[in-house]
Amino acid sequence: MRRLARWLGRAVLVVLAALGFWLATVPTPDTDRAAVEAKYALPGGERFIEHKGARLHWREAGCGDCPPLLLLHGLGASVHAWLPLEAELGERFRLISLDFPAHGFSLPRPDDDYSNDALVEAAAAVARAAGLTRFGLVGHSLGGMVAWRYAAARPEEVSALVLIAPAGEAQPDARAPGALSSLARWAIHGEATIWLAERLTPRWFIEESLKGSVGDPAFATPEAVDRYWEMVRQPGNRRAQIVWAKSPRSQLRLPSDVKAETVVIWGGADRLLPPERAETFAAAIPGARAVILPDLGHLPMEEAPGRVAEEIEGLMAGR
Repeated sequence: MRRLARWLGRAVLVVLAALGFWLATVPTPDTDRAAVEAKYALPGGERFIEHKGARLHWREAGCGDCPPLLLLHGLGASVHAWLPLEAELGERFRLISLDFPAHGFSLPRPDDDYSNDALVEAAAAVARAAGLTRFGLVGHSLGGMVAWRYAAARPEEVSALVLIAPAGEAQPDARAPGALSSLARWAIHGEATIWLAERLTPRWFIEESLKGSVGDPAFATPEAVDRYWEMVRQPGNRRAQIVWAKSPRSQLRLPSDVKAETVVIWGGADRLLPPERAETFAAAIPGARAVILPDLGHLPMEEAPGRVAEEIEGLMAGR
């Protein structure tokens, strides 16, 4: 028994030593923010405002005199996610997009507040800066959750609502297939998680995540992987996203108080959020309809922007 105990003790020491060596040699450092911004700068339409003590980036594109759309991206993304849709809608809509705090070219918040309400406030700040009073609201994934909360809180501003694979529980206390396991939730809420997340973001992890987010893995080009990988590693961004993941989810509720006409769009091959949720969300919002786009994954507006643009134009007709 003593021999077994000594053997186990030595094995643990070897594992800890290997882990220490790995942490010392593999960690991925922060990128240089100025270099990343220079590399991924977009032509024209870039704007910055101060919001809650941090710089908030937003972008204007399209037709200045046309009906406005406010576009809200998903977790880990940026205004770049909307570029394919800009090409489809730019001649017929004024397109306003923003980088949520600690995403894209927006800086982390000093107060670490990345709650749902804080993200709604950030979107509202950009709407004010752009002079929007009534507009169509389009949100994807995390941005979809923010969008329906925005529409419920500010119904006088939102003329139409487009939810693209929105995050958030569609039913109180429900856990959809593919939701985080108890072990994963424990890991996220562990005290060491932020420390590890700030140091360990290998490129292969981003590549596999992007491939798993789309219907056709060929969409995950080296250029797309590099953009996501370099942007998420800007100082403070990784920490902010883990802080968001650790925040309480008790605020999530049924989006039944949305008044705007709504369409819920989902990729039929979405492996991150089950496409069955489209019908659940549509049933929760009075008058909403669900649209399933076969063969597409979690990023329909990037994978097939023309098909998403058709749904947006149909909803916005006459507005």
